[in-house]
Amino acid sequence: MSIKTPIFRKKQLIDLISKPESVSLMVVGDDNQSIYAFRGANYENILLFGETYPDAKLIKLEQNYRSTPAVLDYINALSAQITLGYQKNCTLAYR
Repeated sequence: MSIKTPIFRKKQLIDLISKPESVSLMVVGDDNQSIYAFRGANYENILLFGETYPDAKLIKLEQNYRSTPAVLDYINALSAQITLGYQKNCTLAYR
């Protein structure tokens, strides 16, 4: 085992401890962001999560508390063109 591959090893560890049927696992991630790539994070872990854990329940957080309607319109137009990942439609949390 090499210490130089910690990110992949973290996923392997999660996979190992989540094997028993009695274990619950919660994961939070955004498939449209990879802000920790500089630390070796791999966005494919979140994209492939459903394949690794087919019984997982996906809860989309589509309410936005910070952006303006114009920004959300732009984000949604961009998201509609993305073929990789989960489809989302962001809405304002307040109206």
